[in-house]
Amino acid sequence: MALPTTTARGQITSVLALDPQQAPADDTDDQGGRAGAADEETATPDDHPDDDHDQEDQDEDRGQGDEETDAAPGTASSSTTPLLRFSLPRDPGSVALFLRTHVLRPDSEVWLTGYNVLRGWVREHGHAQVPSGATVELGDDDTFGLGSWVARQRQLFKSGALRPWRADLLTEIGMVWSVTDAAFWRAVSVARRAFEAYGTLALPRSLVIDGVNIGQTLTNYRRPGGLGTDPVRADERRRALEAIDPEWNPAWPADWQRHYAAARDLLSEEQGATSAADILPGITVHGSDVGAWLTRQTDPAVWAGLLPEQRKRLEALGLTPLPAAPAKKTATAGAFERGVRALEQYKARTGTLTVPRSHIETVVIDGEEHFVKLGVFLANSKTRRAKLTADKLTQLAALGLEWAA
Repeated sequence: MALPTTTARGQITSVLALDPQQAPADDTDDQGGRAGAADEETATPDDHPDDDHDQEDQDEDRGQGDEETDAAPGTASSSTTPLLRFSLPRDPGSVALFLRTHVLRPDSEVWLTGYNVLRGWVREHGHAQVPSGATVELGDDDTFGLGSWVARQRQLFKSGALRPWRADLLTEIGMVWSVTDAAFWRAVSVARRAFEAYGTLALPRSLVIDGVNIGQTLTNYRRPGGLGTDPVRADERRRALEAIDPEWNPAWPADWQRHYAAARDLLSEEQGATSAADILPGITVHGSDVGAWLTRQTDPAVWAGLLPEQRKRLEALGLTPLPAAPAKKTATAGAFERGVRALEQYKARTGTLTVPRSHIETVVIDGEEHFVKLGVFLANSKTRRAKLTADKLTQLAALGLEWAA
């Protein structure tokens, strides 16, 4: 089968995709297009009883000066593996027939059919990423399974069984050897555009650009093994993403990185902000309240939970944690102290430790008035005496409570 090309003068000449070496008889890498198609055996003198006539045709053609046949250096004689040289444009059909019957067959009609159909697909669709179930009408009710043929070429290429010259021809027209790779590099292209808009690749998971859910895609890439199990390919992909954003996969949550990048941009010279104090709660970037986020980072408890690298970035923005609030006495210690003070006051006033359960004693401690349910305090202390510390029991025993001794 001949593939037409155009010369510098606009003439149509023939380009034959011939294997540089003689093809083996069992050529199994051409299947996957039309069902029932099979390769032809390489023609030899023994295959054609009309070899004498064939030789005369070759001699006649040589006399015309259009084609020449010579023995290939270091190979079999010219009678078995002649070479053709074209000096003038020839009819593709005639050349293909000559090669099939006199010299060498086209290396696979099925493969060349698939190649031509794929070229037509590329011209029509602008790409060579063919769906697995795609078919193409060839005419005369003949259908070619282009999707399965392309899938077969990928399998052969991956296993190293696809002939180099075929791989070169397919690569030249944009063959997508790995669908996964094609999806990744498309994601990289979209990620580059997203970075220009957001200043970070820590994007919202719901972000979709040109039909690509780039937010979720990058989230998947950050997961362990998300860039693939092949270490070489994974490293190549990682470097491609780092070339866009060195912090595309930080050691902290992507949500934190996204807010930090927004705050950093707001504080840049181009934005005109002078300090983090200028960014108040309610100031949003891409729907995120950056002001509230900055205020939250200065909380001592939040600051203490950050990694050193996170604190370093916040300090570069001019943020420092707020002073820690003074520690408060525990509720249990304060309640016991008030109960003891109320019991002392009640005993001094009444001369007894018998307190009605509903009695409430008012005491003043450090200038602050407290209303102590003294009856409940005594009942609870007696019930829980086994859990009271020795110091607390000593204080109660000093007041005259026998059960505390």
